Amino acid sequence: MNKKLKKIVRIITAAIIMALTICYVSCNSDNNFKNNIDLSQIYIIEKNRDILYKYNVVTGTYSPLCSDPICTHELWSDCKFAGAFTIRMDGEWVYFPKEDGLIQGADSKSKMHQSICSYNYVTEEYNILYKIEEISKTGFRGRFEYYDGYIYFYQGVPDPKVEEFTMSRINVKTKKVENLDWSYKIWHSVIIGNELIFTDGIKALFKTDVYFKNRVDLIEVPKSIGNVFMQSADNFVYYESIETDKAGAKSELCRVNIKTGENEILLETTRIAYFKIINDYMYYLAEDPEPQIAYVTDYGEKYYNRYGGKIYRARLDGSELEIYYENNEQNLNIKAIENCGKYLVVTYDDVVKKDGITNYQQSPKKIVFDMEAGHLVRS
Repeated sequence: MNKKLKKIVRIITAAIIMALTICYVSCNSDNNFKNNIDLSQIYIIEKNRDILYKYNVVTGTYSPLCSDPICTHELWSDCKFAGAFTIRMDGEWVYFPKEDGLIQGADSKSKMHQSICSYNYVTEEYNILYKIEEISKTGFRGRFEYYDGYIYFYQGVPDPKVEEFTMSRINVKTKKVENLDWSYKIWHSVIIGNELIFTDGIKALFKTDVYFKNRVDLIEVPKSIGNVFMQSADNFVYYESIETDKAGAKSELCRVNIKTGENEILLETTRIAYFKIINDYMYYLAEDPEPQIAYVTDYGEKYYNRYGGKIYRARLDGSELEIYYENNEQNLNIKAIENCGKYLVVTYDDVVKKDGITNYQQSPKKIVFDMEAGHLVRS
């Protein structure tokens, strides 16, 4: 072998070794990233146009939850996340129901199927927790919630002459499905442990076990009850008490202790459009009593900023009330407020309304706060 050929061989060999080294370091860096960093402190999962995405709160970038590089992720594709129509989160676990499309059964007849799935976006563990066939009769009926290791959902029944639906729950670890035999739909409610707290939609708040038995009347308010909000860790349930007169609707933010029945009025406000408890604070959005004009079209049509650009924050007892964020150029129709590590992430649609008609400008948008540093990261 001449000197020139030997030199070429050495260069090629060195290049191969370098490439293998880079690959090794890169792969191990990815593994170290997954093993040493709590990804639930960095990512939130959300659905946009029927595709599930990871949103990196640090960089502000999106990436599909599905890691297959050639997958389209679209509805009716082979993507295992395709057809997801709502999501619930618990740390690094994502729970979602999805449309599976037409599947041919043993009788050669094709039927629409649905399934409830779980996915860990750190370990990439994927589970099918429950499957439903012939969804026209037994499909999901609107509600899908996660509380303390259980998924609660409404499902249709084969014989609607007896009842139209049933409430069931799934243990996400054992996959055991349990029928709770609720007698009618309850939308304004929360579940704490093995207790269901709900409103009649008028003036009263009740408590039963999750099987809808052993009912206890908690409170009856002189006004009407609006929304029943998320509970805190101290056995309190927060709700909105509403009074409507010629001047419009006025609200009181209240809470009741489900153990003692003690009821408190925390603060007065206009109608609450969004409410969320994170750690030791509650965040909420209130309708603007005097909405400003957002813009006027060439034809003179006026669009109003109904919600305003203010997010309020207070302690769980209603003290230390403050405007946490304000930008009057924004119209915050909030879809979600989430904490992701040290970050507070607000997802909203920028919408305005004219004569009850919603006009979507841009959707969705995000505001990110660093709660430790106490400053705005992006808006």
